[in-house]
Amino acid sequence: MDKTLTEGFNRKSPFAIVYTYGIRLKEYTMSIAQGEGEKEAPDQVEVRSKDNSKLEIDGTIWWAVDPASAFDIYKKVSKDEKGLQDIIIRPAIRGVMRDVAAMYNMEELMQKRTDYGVEVLEAMKVSVEGKGVVVDKILIRNISPPAAVDLAIEAKLSAEQYLQKLEFEKLQSEKRREIRVIEAGGVAEAQDIIQKKLTPLYVQYEAIQAYKELAGSNNTTFIIMPTSPNGAGMPIIINSEGAGTFSSE
Repeated sequence: MDKTLTEGFNRKSPFAIVYTYGIRLKEYTMSIAQGEGEKEAPDQVEVRSKDNSKLEIDGTIWWAVDPASAFDIYKKVSKDEKGLQDIIIRPAIRGVMRDVAAMYNMEELMQKRTDYGVEVLEAMKVSVEGKGVVVDKILIRNISPPAAVDLAIEAKLSAEQYLQKLEFEKLQSEKRREIRVIEAGGVAEAQDIIQKKLTPLYVQYEAIQAYKELAGSNNTTFIIMPTSPNGAGMPIIINSEGAGTFSSE
């Protein structure tokens, strides 16, 4: 008589054939990297997004046999876990990943990988309901666009980085220009102040201060002669030693 044996000690006929299923979690991986998944060859899932973009997805599913359904699995599906995996798990997960991906456009799918994984898990649970397996978790490991799209994305990122660099250089140039304008304004203001102060009286005052210093010299004697009747003009200064004559006029 066919019946399901539970864990632990069980009585059975010596003529009975026993088929066993492990009830621990099992991992099934589909990867683009050769030898990384269950298949030796690259085994990524190719999907189409809502905007008809083609993408490649790597994923891992953790699943287990439902102990209460072992006998039904034996009669209806497979006598071992490998057959159960090939007949139920693999087709279901690949189909669900494609169905859910079709609800996203390409950009959304790549940006919302976690949300996509949650929806795949819920859809997978519905898909295998009543088939004797329990789905524990699904991990969406990677979502890759086609090579041409990937190159276009890289080109776009490079262009954006270049524009950001130009914008930064522009801001630096504007800042340097502002500094030069401020410096030029300071120089112009200083020159304006000096020009306003350079009146004849101011120049004469400065000259008198210089004469005072010359008058205190012990090495040279100068003769200072006025150039105007009232003595208000710039004087002529003559070196008494004959070295030269000069005028401040």
